[in-house]
Amino acid sequence: MSLLVARDLHVVHRRRRSAPVHALAGVDLSVGAGERVALVGRSGSGKSTLVRALLALQPLDAGDVTCAGRPVRPGRTSALRWYRRLVQYVPQDPALSLDPRASVRDLLAEPVRRLEPGTGRRAQDARVAEVLDAVGLDASLGDRRPGQLSGGQAQRAALARALVTGPQVLLADEPLSGLDPPRRADALALLQRVSREQGTALVVVSHDLAAAAALCERALVLDAGRVVEEGPSGEVLASPSSSAARALVDAAAPVPVG
Repeated sequence: MSLLVARDLHVVHRRRRSAPVHALAGVDLSVGAGERVALVGRSGSGKSTLVRALLALQPLDAGDVTCAGRPVRPGRTSALRWYRRLVQYVPQDPALSLDPRASVRDLLAEPVRRLEPGTGRRAQDARVAEVLDAVGLDASLGDRRPGQLSGGQAQRAALARALVTGPQVLLADEPLSGLDPPRRADALALLQRVSREQGTALVVVSHDLAAAAALCERALVLDAGRVVEEGPSGEVLASPSSSAARALVDAAAPVPVG
């Protein structure tokens, strides 16, 4: 059964002195519980707009998004509190997503305070300790500020922050982009392990089809706001049928796994 579903999404960017741009032109997407799905495409293909639509941050010209059968529409934070608990976002650059003035513990507890009002401090601390352990960080790091973390630790802290509300879906934006081979392999293994152990579905945004195939079972290739190819990620990587997918395969570097 599908958990997160997008049907016939259309988004048109209208500009005063140029023709309208169809950022999304009839995109369909379904994600099952625990499934790992890649959204791949070159810059400008519609990946970012689709993610914003899935996060209920992008108004739609047509189509709808549902989660667990409930409609999801941009609106007040309080009206979307249930959805924010179920679907969380993992940003590409963790260093920019973490407030440098706050401790790691406070940063991780913040989503619980905002999305689960009434949760006591003891329960918040227990939740923070649990997710720090889940991503392989020592509890003592909770007292540090983001600037005192290594790049790998900051990346894990950002993932822990997304996991602290117990989401059923993670939207990860280019999680392997810009990483050197050791950190790339580490991030890949961490996302796979967390998804498997927590039963969390992953929607991974990438311009790198090989990286996406190493992490996800299924891939959707976007081009000019449309899904031009969809299938098991290994098959799409091995024998792409669309020119957009072939270009991504040709541009991809080998992805170390380990």
